[in-house]
Amino acid sequence: MIELGPYLLLRRFSVGGMAELFLALHREDREQRPLLVKRILPQLATRSDVVRMFLDEGRLTSHLHHENLVQVFDVGQVDGTPFIVLEYVDGMPLSELLRRQPGKRIPNALACWLLAEICAGLAYAHERTDLEGNPLGIVHRDVSPDNILLSRGGEVKLVDFGIAKAASQLARTRPGQVKGKLAYMSPEQLRNSRIDARSDLFSLGLVLYEATVGRRAFPVIGEVDLLRALLNGDYAPPERELPGYPPELARIVAGCLAVDVERRYQKASELRRALLALVPDGSWASELADRVEDAIRGISRADPADSPETASFLVLDERDLESLRVEARASAITTAPGRKLGPPPVPRAGSGVGEEPDTTVIPKMASITRVEPFPPATPHDPDTVPEVSPVRDALRESELVEDDYLPDEDTVRDLPTPGRPGLKRR
Repeated sequence: MIELGPYLLLRRFSVGGMAELFLALHREDREQRPLLVKRILPQLATRSDVVRMFLDEGRLTSHLHHENLVQVFDVGQVDGTPFIVLEYVDGMPLSELLRRQPGKRIPNALACWLLAEICAGLAYAHERTDLEGNPLGIVHRDVSPDNILLSRGGEVKLVDFGIAKAASQLARTRPGQVKGKLAYMSPEQLRNSRIDARSDLFSLGLVLYEATVGRRAFPVIGEVDLLRALLNGDYAPPERELPGYPPELARIVAGCLAVDVERRYQKASELRRALLALVPDGSWASELADRVEDAIRGISRADPADSPETASFLVLDERDLESLRVEARASAITTAPGRKLGPPPVPRAGSGVGEEPDTTVIPKMASITRVEPFPPATPHDPDTVPEVSPVRDALRESELVEDDYLPDEDTVRDLPTPGRPGLKRR
């Protein structure tokens, strides 16, 4: 247990590029209600630019009070370490729920209701003004299934405005930077163009596609190909991917995923109305709560026979594997004499995007239904823009990249280009 001012940090949930997230309690709260504390990483606490960005998030989100947005309760610093205290949502992200559904999707009506709830939160954030009535210009910029939280009680909440853009932000992102998850970015966000609320609606359309089709509109088949597909709006229409897909829902998806922002839905409230028109009367919050509860029970089951998703094995180097024993309630791997399990060898320099080293994959048998690779030798998130020249080249090759605009917002990773800090068209 760690003490941080008046808060007791009980357990660390996760660690990101900027901060770590803890389950926490306030020492003076007699009801012992759980909280989340987001604490900047110690090695970044001396970086003034990172601290400003972190405090921007706290300051920005502390002004947002809506039932479909995760609430910020406190922003402060202890011994030079900034932290943010957030509402605790007892449940799971939409990404986890989808992974545990048949076909990795949920019923269309439930998906429409769920995303209409997110639209309500986005409409509130997009339309916020200061005390003088000036628009704050808030854009979330990272709408994705990971950032949509679903509670056991059927609540739907958008979280993580950590890379949100607002006109009043203190910390400005340097030119030539991009923030967010690549697979859920709008074309204008990728181009470092000026973005507004319609960028979030593009991302929400990608979530709608995934939740109703069972796969991403732009599958991650390699960063460069994904980047080009996003910039060109080259996705498979949902009715082609899933026979019987409702035409009216396909039109909503198309209205979100238009490359031309003028052809998209213009406001979150407009998209919300379109989604709710496809939702029949019913207790959708109760249905969502039941699905979340069932998914959580599935995670907690210890018996592999209870769930087809609980038995997982690694992709092994063929030299490591001697035998595989599969039983009804337990499975085991026997390693070759004198060898230890470890990640497969790193691919040779210059190997193509997505190439894998030679491995032996354990075949599907008995209770084994999923094969998982070892973690890569170096951290890499396929959903974020990598610092590799093919991506920069693809951006420069695109006729959609702007010449003169130097953004005052946008990113986690630099994408430097020769000659000037901004991105150029060839």
